[in-house]
Amino acid sequence: MEHAMQPLSPEKHEEAEIAAGFLSAMANPKRLLILDSLVKEEMAVGALANKVGLSQSALSQHLSKLRAQNLVSTRRDAQTIYYSSSSDSVMKILGALSEIYGAATSVVIEKPFVRKSA
Repeated sequence: MEHAMQPLSPEKHEEAEIAAGFLSAMANPKRLLILDSLVKEEMAVGALANKVGLSQSALSQHLSKLRAQNLVSTRRDAQTIYYSSSSDSVMKILGALSEIYGAATSVVIEKPFVRKSA
């Protein structure tokens, strides 16, 4: 006897949308490098642009996509904006990529950045 398939709940569809948005935000080599850098240390925009090899304009576009998914956070000190990422989800995905592809071809989490409380 064949069982009737039940359609997925609206909640499942919403969860899939959220997960797809998260993965889409990370699905770019430069954004992976940005996130890998920001889980290790807080960085100013100029230093981050130099590290990942992007112009500040291009970096700003990538950071905008990451901010839209709450994957990075900012802190302003006078005229300087600092970025960091303490997202457990980001760290788990970067760790999984490292396990799957190895240190030679993927990002490696050495030491997550932990912001000190004021």
